[in-house]
Amino acid sequence: MSYNFTSNQTSDTSQIVVQLDIVRRGWIFCLPSSRDARYDLLVDRGLQASPRFETLQIKTIHKSRFRCTTRPCVKEFVSANGKARNNYHYRDLGIDWMVGVNNNGECWYYPYHVFTHYETIDIRTVPPTEFGRALVRRPWDGPGPGVRSSSQSPTYMFDGPIVSLDVNV
Repeated sequence: MSYNFTSNQTSDTSQIVVQLDIVRRGWIFCLPSSRDARYDLLVDRGLQASPRFETLQIKTIHKSRFRCTTRPCVKEFVSANGKARNNYHYRDLGIDWMVGVNNNGECWYYPYHVFTHYETIDIRTVPPTEFGRALVRRPWDGPGPGVRSSSQSPTYMFDGPIVSLDVNV
């Protein structure tokens, strides 16, 4: 089976790129159980003892821009002389982060307090926000936090890729 529409293929590719970026940063994500969900990904950015779930909406960047609304601002009609479809800004749907993905597989993250001011984000003029990395313990560092041991304290990875994968979209 193959894709019927390039828009679906582009959307799926962008989502997979963000999923890989989230995993490289050390976070765990969940997919919604329905295509009708308001978000594309749910990311647990809390600590082991206190989870903090945040919603992400993923958009593909075209000509250095992506929309922060469900549809273009122009009215889109269901049929000729029919009802106009509703258009929502993602801030009104409770989305925590907008993520733009370009053709090179690069991700731009924008939190609610930034994207709420824009209908369309131009990545050339609106600087992204760092999404951050989780504390990922390497297996050879010994027992995790809270485990008493006579060995040295574990070392955590804060920067750099978790794994080295070359992703070319």
